[in-house]
Amino acid sequence: MKSSALVLAIAALLALGGSVRAETVMLTDGSRIGLGWLFLDFDGTCRIATPRHVLRRDDGALAAPDMIERTGRRSATSRPVAPPDETIDLAFLEASPTVSADGCSLSRLSNQSLDHLLARMQDGILSIATPVDQQAIRVERVAAARDEYGGAVLAIAPVAGAENLKEGMSGGVVFSEGRPLAMLYYVEEGIGLAYRFDAIAAAKMAALGTGTPEVEPIEAALIHDMVLTAGRVAAGAIGDLLDGTGAAELVAEDRRVILSVSLAGIRTIAGLAIEAPSGRALGTDRVIVEVGGAAGPLTYLLSCRGKTGSASLACPFAPRSVARLRLTFVEAADPQPIALGQIRIEARE
Repeated sequence: MKSSALVLAIAALLALGGSVRAETVMLTDGSRIGLGWLFLDFDGTCRIATPRHVLRRDDGALAAPDMIERTGRRSATSRPVAPPDETIDLAFLEASPTVSADGCSLSRLSNQSLDHLLARMQDGILSIATPVDQQAIRVERVAAARDEYGGAVLAIAPVAGAENLKEGMSGGVVFSEGRPLAMLYYVEEGIGLAYRFDAIAAAKMAALGTGTPEVEPIEAALIHDMVLTAGRVAAGAIGDLLDGTGAAELVAEDRRVILSVSLAGIRTIAGLAIEAPSGRALGTDRVIVEVGGAAGPLTYLLSCRGKTGSASLACPFAPRSVARLRLTFVEAADPQPIALGQIRIEARE
């Protein structure tokens, strides 16, 4: 690729960071970080493609980690699925409904062959996400020693002077001429193997056609979605709070942790209860509750106070119909992580 073409490719890559996104995102369960690719599926679902090993837990089941966008916004994912052929290191997740409502991504998956683009590819850009920024590494196509997937795998290596490829880059995406061509899933001795996106599209169809979700869809719950908009996660995952399977430890920014909560439609609610994990204190004695409809601004409802050092906080209020809540947890006078084990909302028929 000539230098001018490389500049255009990088410009196209950076341009994908606008209000409608097509991007490499980070995936984390609180202890591990991986990468994935955000795309809009043909059925209107906002999904994430990622190597299967990024989601695989110690017991072999697939996890649904939180997704972190290049803006820093962190949200839950759901419904991890993978192709029935376990030799294919690919899996898929559904992104948060909030991400979907905001426009999801410019990227699509298509079964259309990429042979014509790969035939003229000499070098390209590997896009990876880090906790600090997005990085672009110049790579070139190299001859693969073997390909047990019938041409579905692209072998790449960094060009002279570029950063070396590492295992933690799995899920990064290879671009050429401004188009995503392949997703990195394996690195050994500086050589990376990447699934072509036409092969990823076929794997997605196999996964959704025969795969079984590892968790129940979050649409079945009263709380439909949960997004961390201020603060950071020190342990656990927002998704664990969303489906009630675990806990999250949150660290305040400017003495605040803010969770935006969407309900499954407009519901009449009359209070909420917040509980810490077993044996822990909440780390906060005050939560500010704001509510609103499906769209428009939120309005202040109440400032709910509890005892310092308590493991729970109850916030009853007069019944009202809402679709969204914003919960602002105020850090205690003695700063410590805010430990959330469960958020329960009292619904009225």
